[in-house]
Amino acid sequence: MKKRGRRGGRRITLFDRDQKAIAQWSTARDFYHAWLDVVIGTKPSYLICDSAFVGNFIHEYRRDNVILSQVVHSHHLAGADGAESSEFAEDKFGFLTRIDGFDLVVTLTDRQRMDLERLRLSAGNLRTVSNLTEDLNGDPDKPRVRGQGAMIARLVPQKRVGDAITAIATAVGEGAEVTLDVYGEGEDRTELGRVSFIDHSRTGTVET
Repeated sequence: MKKRGRRGGRRITLFDRDQKAIAQWSTARDFYHAWLDVVIGTKPSYLICDSAFVGNFIHEYRRDNVILSQVVHSHHLAGADGAESSEFAEDKFGFLTRIDGFDLVVTLTDRQRMDLERLRLSAGNLRTVSNLTEDLNGDPDKPRVRGQGAMIARLVPQKRVGDAITAIATAVGEGAEVTLDVYGEGEDRTELGRVSFIDHSRTGTVET
């Protein structure tokens, strides 16, 4: 209640096992910060946030013993064309406009880091750290067949696997000799299996 007798506002209350209220917060943000204080305490710690949603408020968690890092997993602009005039993605707006609130902000590719720097969002704390993979005992010097591709992802809407399948199907339809192998599990597996494009009359295929 923001004002007595009128609806509005919120209260998050923590009870002990005897149902006694022992703490209360007016926002989820304050509640999370209090929880982190209990978990981390005064220990020198690295806090790595890989959620855009959490990043929108975790930038305010500043403690002398905590190094705070935010990971940018995906696109930062709303426009699919990547034009600098595009708006920020809504779900990332909070932390993109407060990059200087982090000790470190990590992108997965150099290109995205340079795009952020070109937009003058860098506070000197942007770094590229690519996804890690285990040694698959392959030959890194062996030429790669350009027409063969693979996609490894959770089969969920936000990964846009269907778009990749459609793109390859379009390319095959125009005569391109390409293939795409999709690896993953998720709620969209059945649906993607139904829409998978397999054209054995050409050399290009898409299979899941």
